[in-house]
Amino acid sequence: MTRFRHDDFAKDLLRTILEPYGKVKIDRVVKSELRKIDVFFTPAEVVPDDPTLQLLWKCAQYGASFEPFRSPVQEEEICSTMGKLFDVHALLTRKAKREKKPPMKVAERPQLWIITPTMSPEKLKTSNLTSKGDDWCEGIYWMNDAVCTGFIVVHKLPKTPETVWFRTLGRGKVQQEAIDEIAALPKDSVYRQKVLELFVSLKVNLENSTDRDPDETELLMSLAESPVFVEYMERATAEAVDTKAKTFVESLIIDRFGSLDEELSAIVPKAIKLQASELIPLLKHLSREELIDRFA
Repeated sequence: MTRFRHDDFAKDLLRTILEPYGKVKIDRVVKSELRKIDVFFTPAEVVPDDPTLQLLWKCAQYGASFEPFRSPVQEEEICSTMGKLFDVHALLTRKAKREKKPPMKVAERPQLWIITPTMSPEKLKTSNLTSKGDDWCEGIYWMNDAVCTGFIVVHKLPKTPETVWFRTLGRGKVQQEAIDEIAALPKDSVYRQKVLELFVSLKVNLENSTDRDPDETELLMSLAESPVFVEYMERATAEAVDTKAKTFVESLIIDRFGSLDEELSAIVPKAIKLQASELIPLLKHLSREELIDRFA
């Protein structure tokens, strides 16, 4: 269950960030063995100008599949995810033949990105992974170009705005620092609210679980103590109460006057501030005109 909780969070996060810029498929089925790619992205013509998306877009701009792992990725998992990518390449090659198009060049094929929270220097060496110097930041590694497979080793990424979404999929201090950076984004940020909502959902799932590991317990405590999450929950609770009160007041007005027109709707925001014991007699005894004047 631990893996599934974080799998769902990672998929939702990547879908939230990528959806404005192309087509995102979660759990895309590869029919040859009924296997699923966690997140498959097909870019549109919209190019993001958000500086926090530079690295993610660089990874995804020609099409990509993302396979995030909560624990350090193992050899058998690498082979499995690469197998799914090769199946996709084969499907695209057959499609090109059917449509009498030239075969895809290596650079045009969707790239596989394996996202792992950590990887030891020994594993990097034995996996024959290499970096591409100044073209890519630290923490990005590659296999042979022909296999179209890259690794995002989260704990090695620099602490910069463009890496924040990948660092959000890390563990421990790395993940917590990323959460703090997201919380510090401007309140009108397109993604701040959406991603914080995903973390609130993850927090609820962790609270309801009985099989948390120590890392998840630490994350849960950190989220519970974070001022931004306390503020978010208080605001969400207040909004829920206001919504319930608004529905209640609107139903009373409709019962009294038969409809809720523009003038009567205008009194609702002020009316919901009153206690029911004060509001109900007003709605019962005042005329329409008196009620509108009372809350003008």
